[in-house]
Amino acid sequence: MKTIGIILRDYETKNDGIVYGIRDYLIKKLKNYNVSIMCIPFDFENNIEIDTTLIDKCDGIILPGGKVSHELDIKIVKYLYDIDKPTFGICLGMQLMGMTFNNHNIIAVNNHQNGNKYSHFIKIDKDTLLYNIIGEENIKVNSLHSFCIPFTKLHISAHSDDKIIEAIEDKRKTFFLGVQWHPELLDDENSDKLFTYFISKL
Repeated sequence: MKTIGIILRDYETKNDGIVYGIRDYLIKKLKNYNVSIMCIPFDFENNIEIDTTLIDKCDGIILPGGKVSHELDIKIVKYLYDIDKPTFGICLGMQLMGMTFNNHNIIAVNNHQNGNKYSHFIKIDKDTLLYNIIGEENIKVNSLHSFCIPFTKLHISAHSDDKIIEAIEDKRKTFFLGVQWHPELLDDENSDKLFTYFISKL
């Protein structure tokens, strides 16, 4: 059985420090597949170097959504890229992938956060891994992000009608793909295709 590592995010602050965790819907989604799950914590506030011990034990890594990014995130993404570890970025995870290779910050976006199951269409570039996985040029996705990446050196796989980057990838890697939406919240064929393909590359 393959092991997927999930980088824990800082979700709240307690009196004695930051609490790291992950939304349970990603765990629930992964339980639909024949994989084991390893949650990987980092002390983002105090560590300047990454301990790769747990990452190295995993067959692939998911960079999940969250609200706060750290300098250490960039080092994690760069390490995953350099060792060609299959990496799937979701929301903030995708933004971190873009930031790693562009040396820029994310920017605010005002109209891409709502509670609808499906919020808007995205257009997928046919010359991409994402299109090979999904098999459709236009699909409808959810939208829960308050920030986006303004540009990227990675290949842009998809964008929204208002030109927000919705997916990025590097086809030279085994699997290095990020999406701006949350496929783990969607119980549909396209989401299953994404997770199934990612797991097939582990």
